This record gives sequence, structure tokens and C-alpha cells, in this order.
Amino acid sequence: MPALVLLLPLTAGLILPEWSNAAWPVMIMDLLLILSSFAVSCNFMPVGKSFVQIFIFIAAGCVLMEYEAALTDFSLASFRQSSENLQSSESVQPSVNVPQSDKSNSVAAALLLTSDPVDKGNRLRCDVFVVDALEGGKTDELRTISLDFQQKRLIFGKCAGWKGRSLQIYLLKDSAAVALRMGNCICARFVPQRPESYSDDFDYASYLRNKGFTATAYISADKWRIAGNENLPLLWKLRIKAERCRAHLIHTYEKYGIDGDRLALVSALSLGKKDLMDREVRDRFAAAGVSHVLAVSGMHVGIVYAFVNAVIALIWKCLGRLKKLIDQPLADKRKRNPEPYVGKRIGLIIRQLLVVAVLWGYAFITGLPASVIRAVTMFTLSAGAVCLNRRSQTWNNLFLTAFLMLCIHPSYLFDIGFQMSFVAVMAILLFLPVFEQLLGLGRNDEALSLFGGVVFSQLNCENTTSRVTTSRVTRVVFSKVWRYLVSSLLISIAAQLGTAPLSIYYFHRYPQWFLLANLVLVPTAVALTWAALAFQCLAAISIIPDAILSAAANLLSVGLDFFTEFAFFIERLPWATVDGLMPSLEEIAFIYVLLVCAFCFFQKRTYLYTLENLLRRIRCAKYDKYMKNR
Repeated sequence: MPALVLLLPLTAGLILPEWSNAAWPVMIMDLLLILSSFAVSCNFMPVGKSFVQIFIFIAAGCVLMEYEAALTDFSLASFRQSSENLQSSESVQPSVNVPQSDKSNSVAAALLLTSDPVDKGNRLRCDVFVVDALEGGKTDELRTISLDFQQKRLIFGKCAGWKGRSLQIYLLKDSAAVALRMGNCICARFVPQRPESYSDDFDYASYLRNKGFTATAYISADKWRIAGNENLPLLWKLRIKAERCRAHLIHTYEKYGIDGDRLALVSALSLGKKDLMDREVRDRFAAAGVSHVLAVSGMHVGIVYAFVNAVIALIWKCLGRLKKLIDQPLADKRKRNPEPYVGKRIGLIIRQLLVVAVLWGYAFITGLPASVIRAVTMFTLSAGAVCLNRRSQTWNNLFLTAFLMLCIHPSYLFDIGFQMSFVAVMAILLFLPVFEQLLGLGRNDEALSLFGGVVFSQLNCENTTSRVTTSRVTRVVFSKVWRYLVSSLLISIAAQLGTAPLSIYYFHRYPQWFLLANLVLVPTAVALTWAALAFQCLAAISIIPDAILSAAANLLSVGLDFFTEFAFFIERLPWATVDGLMPSLEEIAFIYVLLVCAFCFFQKRTYLYTLENLLRRIRCAKYDKYMKNR
């Protein structure tokens, strides 16, 4: 795992700038990361080179985090430029008029909306990117701001103004504000405010800074004007087109009668659009322990990957005749050369490129959350390994993905979605093989023989009077269903072991019926996501009659109703959630230490053999009873 050599010192360097304000578990973790970096690096290179490499990556992590912190530093952004710079600014051009504010600390800026407005009562909340800005009140009564898109400019110790920063603004809810959408540009004058936390349970200010926001602001109706957005850079154009594509897909659901809570649920499951869902409904899903299903994550990316792979394989099969015509003249050449034919290699590369392109398009449509970026990047690395005819290593892909994401956006380290996603994958990779080894899933005498065999023996015992035995078809069906249920249950337990401490620390609640909910609702969510993707593909084909699409929408609505009703049933069960949990960071660190100790405990083969012998005795006892009755 060479990527681990890069990730450990970089992570230690990212934590180091927060050393003075960090709690002692974070300090200990940082020291352990540095020591682990030396230990792992010395296995690959001499001690001298290891020391130099680790020092470089730790320093790079410190610089990246300092730069990221400077981009969200309110005091640095509020430092005014001189009046001479204001008068000579080249960004002031006669294009859009912005009213003058009577406050001297106001900012006149061109803002690009990076999200759709969210309804907050009598206000609308928007995320914006400052395209260009002019600070201070010593300006003419009417000033203009041009849409000059440049890269972020920031000099340590000096201020380049508000340009290149992200803000969270609130607009008065009126007809003009409601018509705004992601990708619109407005010119406005406002007074930036430092982000503040309004509750002891949740540090909202730190949350905004970790998301990259420098300040918040309220803009009244007479202080902003709509502007054009012709000069957008390519990345923003792609994101805007992806957002409009998502809006079109949501409109397709509405067109065929999927509305209300059903629309909110299917939009969250398939497109990552959770803004349509009421806060109360989201809380009820969280109480049922299935809120992770609503957030687009690796599971959804895996579903899209399987769906796209199946569609491309079907298309490839339809083009088999053409492939046969191409292969026929070179049949003799393949006999002389046992190595793979170059045409097959090119076809494999084309298929992988198509899948990766679709996955990244899906990532853009869902808004590029950290969990989706993680999953799509890992799939991209795996596809690259397939194209290069090399073996893909899951752990190395995971660490390399984390390294690349932290290099691009260091604040991901403190993002809840980033932490939960990587911890869940690491817990599954660690504990799932342990559980499979405990149950014998990796051997010929597997869980079906240890547990399913008991059930089959019991079925045969009950049917001895009528001489009816379990058929081969029933055994195969039961085998597949049993294997899927056991695998889903083990994956849910492993992921919950890893993410439960973090979930309790951040959200202060724990759902106690999560196993029952995940056992039923996770397969349901998979089926609904497949159905939603198939429905969108059918809707994209113009020759499909509306009657068929309406029937498909009705079937999808039935599945959505079942998902909602079962989740609400779990939420209504007694002792569904434990609320008010307020663990400290030290307690969470202690829980993870216990998990590591439990993992090391189960690695001892003595306990595995003891449990396996016990399970075998149970099966043999049932089998002996079956033979006697026979």
C-alpha cells in the first residue's frame, strides 16, 4: 500500500496547524500518524530518505491547511484595500448598476449562485461565489462590477479582497428571488457578517468554515440586481448543466404523477436532491436509522456502476455481429499468437472509459458530495488498473483517493461526509472478513452449511411422513436469498461499528432498530434506485408510450410508499432512538480503541476454531436427528 506512505504524513501535516486549539486525543492521533509514517516509510526506503519524504509531506500539509484557512478567514477578507486601489481597479466597468449602501463596511460584488435557493420561511438561503468585489463605502453613488472570472488570489499577510471567496447569503423571499437558480449571477451590495454558532450542540461556524464559506450576509430586495453569466469558466458551466439536468430529471418524475413525499424520496435516493424533503420527514428517517440511504454514497454509485455496466454490456452484445466480422479475418493470427487480441483490449478500454465518464457525470448531477467523489475516484482507479492490465488493491485505492481529495480540498478532513464515508469503508474492509471467517463464509463449508443446513434438515424432518424432500430449485433459491441476507446484515453491522461513534458525536442520537431497518430498507433502496434509473432511461426514449411510463411510475410509487411506511413503522417502535447523547471527544477516542482491541482479539485463530467447532456440532446434531427420523 504505497499510498499509505503519502497519506499518513499529509494528514499529520493537515492536523498540525490546529495543534494549539486541539484536544489531547487529536494531539495523540497526530503523533501516532507521524510515528506510523516513519514505520511504514522505512519498509520502502532507507531511513534518511524516509525522514526527508515525511518532512516534505508534513510541511505540504501545513501549507495546504494554512492556505485553506486563509481562504475562509473573515478578518483577512475584511481588511480593506486602499482608496487608491479602489479608484484604479480594472474590475469597475459600466455594465450593471448596484445601489450605494450607507454603511462604510459594505461590499459591492458580483455573485455566482452555486446552489438553488433554499426556502427558510420568509427568506431564501443561497450559496454564492464572489466573482469580483469592490470594498468600502468611498465610492460613487452608482458603481458597477464586471463579471471577471479569475482564479482565487490570496497573498499571505495581505488581502486581495472578497474576490474568490464563498459566502452564504439570505435574500428576502419575493418573486424575483424565487426565480433564481444555480448558475445565475447577481450584482449586490451587502455587509458581510462573521459566521456564528447559535447552539451549544452544533458548531455552525466551524461547519461553514469547513465547507469553505468565509461569511454570511443578508441582502435586501433593493440591494441586488440580476446579471449575465456569459463568461463562466468551464468547470462552472459543467456544474450548471449538471444541475439543470437534475432539474429536468426531477421534472420527469413530476410529469408522470410522482409528487409530494414520493418525489422528495426518489429525488434523494437517485439524484441526491434532499432539499425537497421536509425537515420532519428527514428526522423520522434518521430515527429509523436509514438516513445514510437517503444520502448519495458509495452504495448509489455502485448501483449506477452496475446499471451502466449492464447497459453497456447489452449494447456490446448487440454489436457482436460487427465484432465477429472484425475478428474473422484475424482468426489465424490469434491462433499463432496466444496473447489477447488487441481489438479486445481496445474494446475493454472503451467500455471502462464510458463507465467512468458516466460515473463522473452522475457525480456532477448529485452535486459532488465527498462520499460520491470518494466512490467515483475509487471506481476510476480500479478502471485504470483494468485498462493497464494490473491488479487493483482496494486498500491502496482507498488511501490514494483520500490523499488526492485532501490535496485538492484540505478541509475535507473535517467534513462529516468525508469522515463517515471513509470510516464506513475501512470498517467494512476490516470487520467483514473477520465476520466471514467466524461464520465460515470463505470456505466450502460455509454459512449455508452451518446455518442454512440446519434449516434444510428441519424441513426434511418435517416432510419425512409424506416422503417430500426439498427440491434442488428451492435449495438454490434459499441459498442465494440466505447468502444475500447474511451479507447485507454483516455489511450493516460492520459499517455501523465504524460510524456509530462518529454519528453519536455529531448528531447526539442512536437508532436502536437499525439492523431491522437496514435488513429491509437497504435492499428496497437498491431496488428503487434501479427502478428509478430504468424509468429515466425509458422516459428518455421518445417512442415509449405514455401509458407504459405511467404504469412504471405507479409501480415506482408503490415501492416508495412501502419504503416510507416501513421506515415510519420502525420509527414508531418503542425505544427506537436514544436521544441526548453528548459524548466527549475523549470518550469517542476510547470507543475506537476498544474497536481496535476487538479486531485484534478476533484475529486469534484459537477463538475462531472454538466457534467453528461449536457451529459444526450444532449442525451435526440436527443432521443426526434427520437421519434417525428418516
